[in-house]
Parts: sequence; structure tokens; C-alpha cells
Amino acid sequence: MKILDTRYYVLNTSRGQSSLEVLIALTIIVLAISAAIIVGFGNQSAVVDTELNNRALYIAKEELETLRANARLDFGLVASSTSQEGAYTKEVSVTELGTYSKEVAVKITWELSPTQLRELSLETIITDWRTAWEQSGTGDGGGGLEGDWLNPQTAGTFDLGPGNAGTDVAIMGQVVFLTGEASDPKKPDIFSIDVSNIASPQLISSLDTGGGLQSIALWNEYAYVANLSGTEQFQVIDISDPSVMNVVATSTLSNNAELPNTIFAKDDYVYIGTRVSSTGAELQIFDVSNPSIPSLEAEVEIGANVNDIYAFKDRLYLATSKSDGELIIYFVLDPENPAQIATLDQASTEGDSVFVTSYSDAYMGMNTIFHTLDTGTLSGISSIDSINAVGDVKDTYVRDYLAFVATDHNNAEFKVYNIDDSSNITLQSQFNFPQVATGITYRDNVVYVSVRSNDALRIITSTQ
Repeated sequence: MKILDTRYYVLNTSRGQSSLEVLIALTIIVLAISAAIIVGFGNQSAVVDTELNNRALYIAKEELETLRANARLDFGLVASSTSQEGAYTKEVSVTELGTYSKEVAVKITWELSPTQLRELSLETIITDWRTAWEQSGTGDGGGGLEGDWLNPQTAGTFDLGPGNAGTDVAIMGQVVFLTGEASDPKKPDIFSIDVSNIASPQLISSLDTGGGLQSIALWNEYAYVANLSGTEQFQVIDISDPSVMNVVATSTLSNNAELPNTIFAKDDYVYIGTRVSSTGAELQIFDVSNPSIPSLEAEVEIGANVNDIYAFKDRLYLATSKSDGELIIYFVLDPENPAQIATLDQASTEGDSVFVTSYSDAYMGMNTIFHTLDTGTLSGISSIDSINAVGDVKDTYVRDYLAFVATDHNNAEFKVYNIDDSSNITLQSQFNFPQVATGITYRDNVVYVSVRSNDALRIITSTQ
């Protein structure tokens, strides 16, 4: 047998090994490319999703800014709505939190694919701070209603002493400013009262300004008052320190010696209304940018008693005795050039009081009848509903769903009306006072009423 000598023979396996390596390499390359494609498409999808989400976020933020801007123009414009912006559906949901606050939710939805729906939501609370501050020229009114207003209670009272009667009331912080008229002209006629404890109001100081005061409005650190005199009817009182009040300026109305009925202060302007005058304008407007030197800027002939004034944004509302204009509205963006823009005629009545919460909503006392008004269309102002208060409605303050009313009804001078449905006013509760209720204001779930009695300040709140 021939034996093969293998020392000189080596198996040639390099060709098979090379082929296997090529196959493995190709497989790796294919897998790598596939993975790259998958990652690429995945990244592209993530980028698209992020871009769509960012766009939705931008739309939501932009809508909230638009709503805030609308609120500054007219709080009533902050309302629920649904609209389309390109591929996005925009849904605005608004919930009333009270007269001056609304909770707003903006939801944006869009399709990522026919089977994938995305949504994004932003929420905030929008408050009509400017209007809240303007209320009655007395501050922001503080917190909203709470507790049981079906059964209100008298928390405290303040007695001015014999021979003095309350005529009007305003509040700033925890200090009430009460005006009065005394049988003796030497007696004080404005009082600052500490109401930090409403159960025990304490006199801070008092001041004699003359023959008595009819009405008061606060702006910044000054009280603007209507003096019951045929001269110097307008007075400015520094109340920056309520313990040391002092008169810093007085003005006699132009060609009008009649007694003033009402006063309102807003944005460095004071509006004062008088009884009907045969010689001068019943509405006179003063610039008080320098309170020490008030300057008469405009006079408006009404031809009737101006019983109450309310300034809301760029409008001035007058409650008058005019036979064809119980309510008269002026445009006062430039208070030096007021322009009449609307009237309301309710036959055989007299406008006694007015309170405004928006361009669309106003509340009036016309003799003994309390009205909710639709003022949204100036050419067609109308009464939505009314209720008989039995006595003349002397003053009104509206907060959230309630209207607090001061009347001369001899058995129920203080009334609370539920106006949650403005088309269905209902009596919520009422109180009997010793005398006529003359003025009313509100702060932090507490109502302050001036009464034509020596027991001149009544403090009322809900039961808890």
C-alpha cells in the first residue's frame, strides 16, 4: 500500500471561509440598514409628533392671551366656544367663579394618524381686576359670597350719637368711611371706623366739613364727598391716615347752587350729580389728578335730578328723574368730552340707583321697582325682569349671584335679591332697620349699610 505523505498537503479551505464571511457580512449590512431605516422612520415620526405638539401648545397659549385681552375690553367676551384652526380643533370652556372671576380651559385636539388622536389642555383663572376695583369707587370688594344668605345676620352696628344720621358708606381695606347729616351743623359729618372686627366696629376719627355730606366715593388715598350746601358742593378729603382726616380742597359747582345728590370717582376723574338746576348743568366732571387742585373739565345739562352715577370702563351711567331717560349712558373715554350714547325710558318712573357689572348687565332701582337690565345693545336697552321692593330703591350693590338693596320700605329697608337668573329675580332675605337705608357697599362677604338714624352703620353677613 502506498502511504500518502501529508506533510506536503494542506486542505485548501480559504475559499469556503471567504464565502461564509461574505454572507455573514452581507447579513450584518442588511440588518444594519434595516435597523437604520426603522430608527430613521421612528425618529422622523417622533419629530413630526413633537412639532405638532409644539404647534398645539402655541395655539393654546395664544388663545389664553386673546381671552385675557378680551377680558380687559369686556369681561363678557370671555365665553365658551369651539373653532377650527387648520388641522387643530380648539375648544374653550369657561366656568363662572363669581362676578369677577372665570376659570378658563383651552383644549386643542388633532389627528396624528387616522387611528391616533392627540389632545393638549391649558387652564387658568381670569379675573376682571379693573372692574372689581372700580366698584363704587371703594375698592375691589375682596372675596366672594359664602355661607347662608337666606338667613343673614347683623354682625355689628355703629352709633353716631343723637342728632346725626347716616347718608352714605364706602370701604377701603378694613376701614369704613361713613358720611352723615346732623341737626347741628357743628357736629362731624364724616367718620372713619375700624371694622377689622365686624362684631365690634371702633371709631378711628371724625371730621366736621360743614353742613353735612350726602354722598362719598373713594379713589386712591382720598375721599371725594358731596357737601349739602349751595356752595363748595364738592370736597376732597385726605384719608391716607384715617386717624387724621383733613379737607384738602373744595369747589363750588359752575352756575349751579343746587344740592348735590351723588358722586363717583374713577381714573382721576370725579363725577358729581345734583338736583335739577335752572341755571347750570346737573352733571359736572372734575379732573383730580392733583387732588389738592380739582379742575372742572366738563358740564352736561340733564334737565332733571341726577340721583345716582356709576362709571364703568369708558361709560358713565346716570339714574335720573328725566321723564324720557331714567337711565342715560355717556361715552367718557375722554371725560372732558362726554357723548350721550343711549337712554332707557320706563314710563312714569324715576331712576334712583344704578350698578353695572359689564357692558351687557346693569341693575337699577326705579322708584319702588328693582330691575335687571340688558344693556348689550345700546339702541335697544331693555328690562329683563323686575320686582317690587315696596319702598324706593336708594342704593344697590351686586356681588356674584346676589343684589343687595337699600330701600325706604318701613318694614324691610334692607333686601337681598337672587339674580342668578336675571330673568327671574327672587327675594332671598330682608331686614327691618330703625330708619331708611341710604347707602350700601360690600367687602369679603360682609355688607355695610348706612341708615338715616343715629344707629347709622349696620354690618350684615351670612350665617355659616
